[in-house]
Amino acid sequence: MLERARSRVSGITESIGLKLANLGLRADHVSVMGLFLSAFTFYTLYKGYVRVSGFLILASGFLDMIDGAIARATNSASEKGSFLDSVFDRVSDGLILLGMGFPGEDFLMSALAIHSSMMVSYVRAKAESLGVKGTEFSLAGRPERMIIASLACLTDRLELGLFLIVLLSYITVGERSYSAFTRMKLKGSAKGEKASNS
Repeated sequence: MLERARSRVSGITESIGLKLANLGLRADHVSVMGLFLSAFTFYTLYKGYVRVSGFLILASGFLDMIDGAIARATNSASEKGSFLDSVFDRVSDGLILLGMGFPGEDFLMSALAIHSSMMVSYVRAKAESLGVKGTEFSLAGRPERMIIASLACLTDRLELGLFLIVLLSYITVGERSYSAFTRMKLKGSAKGEKASNS
């Protein structure tokens, strides 16, 4: 859902990315900082500092927004960087969602949140590996999950936050799968029509 608004805020993030790049900060530095911040968020959740964790999740999300902007500002965007960024995102998601299970010992919902979140990312990755684009424009991607997680921590409503993440993520899995199948069908129809006209 927020993916559609990315272009509206890209000017702000690009400006911040350029300023940070001029200070000598590199995109991979920011990605590693975000990973360590997520690990620290897991620790604060484990220790029960729930509201502090909410602010840490927001900070981690901010770093995730600007690492790409810094890469573009320094002309250092690469397949390796994109790969590592995606891997770090999955690790960060797992750490934060696992950590949310500790304060209330709600490990079942925590496990389901991790599973559903990974499935959302997997469906998009698999579709794109098959040449199908556009599945990212869906109900709840990573930005939405992190906002829900942050708000759940800030309001100390972790059980509700995990439930919403699980519910919206599984709906998104279905939505993205349907979108991918539809686009595959249209792609197949276009190929068939092209072949019949040749």
